[in-house]
Amino acid sequence: GIFSPERRAWSKIGDGDVVPGLELALRHLRVGEKAKIRCGHRFAFGAAGRPAAKPGDVLLPPDTEVLFEVEVLSLGSALPVGSMGAADRLEEAERKRAIGNEAFVYADFDR
Repeated sequence: GIFSPERRAWSKIGDGDVVPGLELALRHLRVGEKAKIRCGHRFAFGAAGRPAAKPGDVLLPPDTEVLFEVEVLSLGSALPVGSMGAADRLEEAERKRAIGNEAFVYADFDR
């Protein structure tokens, strides 16, 4: 798969941090729930697919259906950036920078 089983990811729903199908499905899960989420190509990586840009990656050809296995470990309330304190803003900025860097590695410029 694309993600290793031990990889923990943090995603703010509505920010486009993950593929659309995964984001839509995550809205319906609760803490502790596990799910297998099958995303058709239009709700995964689309016509572009996803290159194997890092060691251990799997090349996803264009128009590939993807199966994600997820577990919701926690949920938090996301404040608008303007309502955050300085430390939280820096943390959010670092998270967004990391997401942007990863998107760049995969030439995913639509995020």
